[in-house]
Amino acid sequence: MSLILNEKYIHQNSSYKLFMTNRFLRLFPIYWIILIFTAVFLGLRSGGTFQPLAGPLAEMNVTGLVFISIANLFLFFQDTLMFLGLNTVTGELFFTPDFEMTNPKLYELLLVPQAWTIGLELLFYLIAPLILRRNLVVIMVLITFSLMLRLLLYNKGFHHDPWTYRFFPNELAFFLFGNVSYQMYIKIDKWKTRQWALNLSVFFILLFTILFDLLVFPKKELAYFVSLIMILPFVFKSSRNYRLDTYIGELSYPVYMSQMLILGILIFVKVQDLAFLGITLSALTILFSIVINELVSKRIERVRQKRIKVIVASNE
Repeated sequence: MSLILNEKYIHQNSSYKLFMTNRFLRLFPIYWIILIFTAVFLGLRSGGTFQPLAGPLAEMNVTGLVFISIANLFLFFQDTLMFLGLNTVTGELFFTPDFEMTNPKLYELLLVPQAWTIGLELLFYLIAPLILRRNLVVIMVLITFSLMLRLLLYNKGFHHDPWTYRFFPNELAFFLFGNVSYQMYIKIDKWKTRQWALNLSVFFILLFTILFDLLVFPKKELAYFVSLIMILPFVFKSSRNYRLDTYIGELSYPVYMSQMLILGILIFVKVQDLAFLGITLSALTILFSIVINELVSKRIERVRQKRIKVIVASNE
């Protein structure tokens, strides 16, 4: 995102409106397609009753219903559901420090449950143009405040989900570390780095990832995270011109959005009894994502790029 904002949305293309609307075009059409498919599948599976959604929704007041509807339709606030519970007597939503202690759990009302991460991501996009063009000192100050808040909450007893995983001020540091990697990248991109050295960096982080669960040493998670930040610029420099890498990147969003739908269908038709559920799920999800990418994503991408060119042409 730092690279896009600093190298693509510049000069005439630097408007906040253009950036945000292009982000929405990237995210919402694919999400809405998966949302519709999921709603149809749930309706068919339950004979139109939409159980177990119907029960909690019937107990919810109008404000709660509007909130759930907005979260499902527009992605925003899906992460917020992890901090709310439902009072089944009054029908009101209430704040809870631990959603695992509530019943029903509101995240079960998300038709595309993994999309809560996109809701969190959207919050970052809203502020990204305002901060990702800042110098490294500003970025590091923001990272420090984010990490300090995480540590403060942890010491106050908030050391469980959702505080360790979904609270945006805490997660901001991880978004901003991407900017640190980008600023490293623009430095090393000027170096005459041999290809074997770049390939070695890719090999190292892949090996670290594959063997992560088998390795045992103090602060393993921290070591991995720091390694990723430091090596990512070299990985990007090594792979930025690979067409296959670009294509895999294009598939990542539809794969992420469709995985739970495909899994639900496989479970419904009893494929979970097969020994190769994981392989079947992976293959079908990738195949479905390729179709979505070819029929929808690429066409939308042409629209997004055309909008940028129109802005440039209108200012010449």
